[in-house]
Order: sequence, then C-alpha cells, then structure tokens
Amino acid sequence: MPEALPLDVPLVEPLDVPVVEPLDDPLADPLDDPLFEPLDEPLEEPALPDALPVEDAPTPDDPLPDAGPAFTPDDPLPDAGPALTPDDPLFAPVSVSDAPFEVSGLLPHPASTNTAPMTPQGPPRLFTIRMCPKATSPRSQCVSALGISFCGRARRARGIHISSVVRAVALLPVLTMATTLLFAAPKVEPLAHEWQQVGGTHWQVVASDPGEDPAATDAAEHTRGACPEGMVEVRGSMIVDPGGDVDAVDGQQKSVCTDWINRNFPERCARFDEARWKALAAAAPRKAMHFCIDRFEYPNRRGAFPWIMVSWTDAQSICSEEEKRLCAESEWTFACEGEDALPYPYGFARDADACNVDRTWRAYDPSALGSANPDKTRAEVDRLWQGEASGSRPACRSPFGVYDMTGNVDEWTKSVAPTGHRSILKGGYWGPVRTRCRPTTRVHGESFAFYQQGFRCCADAPAP
Repeated sequence: MPEALPLDVPLVEPLDVPVVEPLDDPLADPLDDPLFEPLDEPLEEPALPDALPVEDAPTPDDPLPDAGPAFTPDDPLPDAGPALTPDDPLFAPVSVSDAPFEVSGLLPHPASTNTAPMTPQGPPRLFTIRMCPKATSPRSQCVSALGISFCGRARRARGIHISSVVRAVALLPVLTMATTLLFAAPKVEPLAHEWQQVGGTHWQVVASDPGEDPAATDAAEHTRGACPEGMVEVRGSMIVDPGGDVDAVDGQQKSVCTDWINRNFPERCARFDEARWKALAAAAPRKAMHFCIDRFEYPNRRGAFPWIMVSWTDAQSICSEEEKRLCAESEWTFACEGEDALPYPYGFARDADACNVDRTWRAYDPSALGSANPDKTRAEVDRLWQGEASGSRPACRSPFGVYDMTGNVDEWTKSVAPTGHRSILKGGYWGPVRTRCRPTTRVHGESFAFYQQGFRCCADAPAP
C-alpha cells in the first residue's frame, strides 16, 4: 500500500496569480461596469461549407517540391550585415574572452506585441556561445546559444571542421533576434490627450484653458441658493424605496419601459411611459430632502476634465479636505431625478446626444492600468478615454441644475443599505450601459479604482 500523505501537505500547489475581487452581493447587477464587454446581439456560430475542396490535395505520388540546392559544408555562411557594437542602444556591452569561439553578453528579453513581433521588454537574458572546455573527449566540442547546446566530435570533411558548421548553426538564433530587434522597433502611438497626475495616483486630461470661475457659473445658473460656492442647493420630496429594498423603485420604472434598446446586458431603455409612471409615483412613499451638491464632477469646474482612477476611500478624503463629504446614494439619486423621479435627468426618453453615453466599449489591458510605470498607465488610459470636459453638454442637466449626472464618468457615493459595500457607483459612464438616475453598481470595494471612475461632493445645507 502506498504511504499516506501527511495531513499538513497541500494537495494542490498554490497559484501565484492575483485574486479577482469577489462579488460580495450575488444579486448585484454590474450592468454599468466596463469590466464586461457588452453584447448587442446574441452570438451566432459561423456557417461552414458542406464539404472542403480536395481536388488540389497532395497525394503520395506527387513529387516533392523543389527546395533549392542542398546546403553543404563548403557553402559560405550568409552575410549577417554590420556587426553590433557596444554603442547599440538595444544591447549591453559584449565581452569576448581569450578562449577560442567564446562570446558572452546580454540580450533584451523578447516579448510579442501587435506592432513588433520581438519588442525589447523585461529583464535582459544572458547568452553564451562557446566551445565547451569540459568535454569528456579532447576532440568533443559543444556550442551553446540562448540555452541551446550543440555538441559533437570535431571531424574534418572536405577540408572544413564539422565543429565550424555546428558553431554557425548555433549563431543563427542570435543573428535572427538581433536583426528583429534592430529593424522591428515597437511602434509608439502618440497620445490623443495631454494628461497629468493629480493627487498622487489619479489622472486628469489637461484642458486648454483653466475653465470658468465657479463664481461666474453661480451667477449664471442661479441654483446656488444658500450653499457654498460652486454647489447647488437641492430641496424637495423624494420617492423612496419601500421596505428598505434599494432597487424597488428602479424595478417599478423598468416595468413601464415601452421601448427596450436591450433588455439584457447592457440594459438600456429608449422610452418610458410617462403617464403610467406618474400614476405609480403618486402612490409611492416620500421623504423630505435638503442638501448641497457639486454642480459638476470633481474638480467641480465648467470646462475642466473630471479626475479618474480615484478609489472610494480617496474620494471621501478629498471631499473631507474641502470641508464637504461624499454624497449618500439617495442624495445623488434625488439630485439627478428630481421630485418626479425621472428615469433620465432630462426626461423619459433616452437621448444619446443630451449626455455623453452609448460610445463603443473598448477592451482594456489590466496590466497596463495597474502598472507601476506611469507612462504605461498614461498610454492605456489615453487609449480608453472617451470622456468630456464638465458642462460640455448643456442638455445633460437635472431638474435642480446639476450637470453630467448620467454618462461621462461613474461617480462614487456612500451606500444607504445596511449590508454590503459602502462604496456605490452611480450614473454610469460614457459606454453603452444603463446611465439612468436610479440604478447602482454595488460590487466594488472601497480601494477599487478604474479608468472611468470619478466622483463629486455633497455638503449639509445651512440651517435656515
């Protein structure tokens, strides 16, 4: 009988891979999440032909194709081009020893990309091409290149040493890699936007001008009320979810959708029945609300671009530094929908031109977004970015005068639910997602940061 394994021996070797953040709420609906690629239509299997043509298939009687003249030991080696020098930027200096046929040095680590099959990335790799001095026979010789060894007894044939041919074959991988690295340099795409790092780890597009002074915006909008500069005073009666069900009103709204763009992921409704909704809303429970909210996404300035790659924890700290606080999800919802609980901040029919929504989803590179190299992160964020400066679309304005609440970037809020994450995303982003006032994304933790996530701040309304 085979010996039993001790109880403390693991049966499976642990995997050294990052753990995907778990979905703490199994009923959560991540429909506004760019982590998932939207499918506008069901996938269909491609049609295959009834039969493949075989009239041109080779048969055992066919002659072998002409491969050209056979290589012989007398053939000269092909010209490898100009020799590399220590001044070449892709290579570290190469040292040549006094021993015959021994060369050692460093080559860049090759990595495959779409633009260059061999791109120098990662740590360099040691290569050695040498005659092995420890051969068992005085006439046995080995050549090693890039980890591949070629060994054999030195013999003469037609006046040439067989070991010379072995050395030539061993050099081919090095010559091939050198040629590829020199002539297939990676293609660097220019950035479409100018970016700056803000707050240490966050990103923002640099606007061509500093934007409108908040005092001037307040004077033009007439929505500040008794709130601090740049904020909107929100006061009214909000339709609330009965029985503590945070998705109850959203479910009732979906029941009066008359024109679905997509009922499944990503869930989008083109039009809601206004009369039916108002009949339902008339009997719904309500709650008095009074607070202040930023007119625009942070940094809350018309013409400035929103900060992104901001975690819930960082957003809360930034608001606190300005003597504000992160909005409760109920405050954010009411500022977006108004007392009539509009599905969209501008009404009952979805308008792709009113707010920055329904742009094409782009696949993202998680290694680039999480890279310690800021240049790599900047390039990936720039490739994915489809956001706009705050206040760019005048029609994307709520009944209270708050801008860009649906679309553009997702916004962090504080949960009102007794369980689950405190970190709740509202409003959706520029992609083809729900982008309505009521829906929430409740599946991300407080440290999660992504390329389409921002925030805005709230504050208590002054006492009368």
